Amino acid sequence: DEVRAAMQGDLVAFDKAFMQHVGNSASVSARALWTAVLGGSLSPAVGSAESARLVNGLTRFSAAFAFSTEMAMLTVGGQLKRREALSGRLADCMAWLYFGSAALHRFEAGGCKTEEIPFLRWSTETCLKNLQDSIDGLLRNLPNPLLGACLRRALFPFGLPYGGPSDELTCS
Repeated sequence: DEVRAAMQGDLVAFDKAFMQHVGNSASVSARALWTAVLGGSLSPAVGSAESARLVNGLTRFSAAFAFSTEMAMLTVGGQLKRREALSGRLADCMAWLYFGSAALHRFEAGGCKTEEIPFLRWSTETCLKNLQDSIDGLLRNLPNPLLGACLRRALFPFGLPYGGPSDELTCS
């Protein structure tokens, strides 16, 4: 809408679209920072008790991904497509969010069977670790290192929380 209004020279429509964009960006930023501090723990509990913690982790990284995307577009702009490593990290985030969501959906749709909990935990913990690493890598490689460091501090205020599935879970 912003581009269309700018191309048509419609200042009123441009201002409206731009302010909606700014409001959306502010909302995304606040949500990402809020879930980073609380680890997504205040997100509405969806699904079974077994999957609630994993849903919170995916919610947290969904917000971090949206915020990171906004910041990447802000700093790189139209060059994002040519910066293949950065756009690849964004694509990795999308894929891991999808895989994590699919694992949770499969568990819930399958009736939340107790014997499937280790598989759910292993797959979603792997997704959360890879999501974390993709977002961290994106922020470490932004063209403005100071901005990247500030965003890493904001999105990972207590360090990188996910280490992936344990050997015990992997070997069980």
